[in-house]
Amino acid sequence: MIPLFRALAAILVLGLALPVHAQDGAVPERRLLIAQDVDFFGGDIAQLFDTTLEACQRACLADTACRAFTF
Repeated sequence: MIPLFRALAAILVLGLALPVHAQDGAVPERRLLIAQDVDFFGGDIAQLFDTTLEACQRACLADTACRAFTF
């Protein structure tokens, strides 16, 4: 589990180091931010068991009511 968190932290750090280029000045309507060791308690829309991080991301981004997810 620790290697996964290290990989996610590396992705976040690398993502922050890259230059940001706006496309036609548009700001993305939705985006993902990673916060390690945080559980957003309550307000569950759904519970997904035995899943992957990518599946959780897709499920949240596909649901406009989803504001955050924990994995």
